[in-house]
Amino acid sequence: MRRRLALHAACVACLAQGLPVHAAEPVMLLVELRWVVLSTPAAAGLSSAGQPRGGTTLGTQAAGDGVEPLGPAMRVLAGEALSWSLGRETAELPVTWAWPQVAGVPVQVPAPLRQGQERRWRLDVQTRWPKPSGPVLLQLRWSTEGDGDPGERLATTLRVPLGRWTTVALHNEGAAALPANRGELRSSAARPQRTRELQVRVSPVLE
Repeated sequence: MRRRLALHAACVACLAQGLPVHAAEPVMLLVELRWVVLSTPAAAGLSSAGQPRGGTTLGTQAAGDGVEPLGPAMRVLAGEALSWSLGRETAELPVTWAWPQVAGVPVQVPAPLRQGQERRWRLDVQTRWPKPSGPVLLQLRWSTEGDGDPGERLATTLRVPLGRWTTVALHNEGAAALPANRGELRSSAARPQRTRELQVRVSPVLE
């Protein structure tokens, strides 16, 4: 903190004397991801447009629910990117996602997997912190690798408050889905065995 105040004072002094001001040093951020296992499967489905169906209440963590860190906390300079593996999907254990905070953003729904196929889900996060007193901007990209039409599924930007866990997606794992309407994935049809919230927290590293 003292170092940042000193840098600010130096910039003000340079402006007063008409001297050039060098860009401020990049800020180091601590980025954490975790799963929060919900005690009751979410009642939201996922249409081909990626819109949640039905009412869904998002919370940080309900009493008694499990918390699973998604790897260790990672340090990154503001403006740089990180990536995480979000696990694999098979025909026997399909995965559906819902993004309640990004209504209206198109989602590329992957093709169903056949027996013996699998795919891996990946999340890439680009960080931006335009104002030290404001929220962090996270550019989020979900994609799949492996079988069944690999590629990017969703790209969006969210404003995340500093130091607070924020839910960015719902993740359902379930038994093989029952027949649904064409172009639609429904959690009611998939009968999820487990529903989790994917949460992120970003904090500045003050040295």
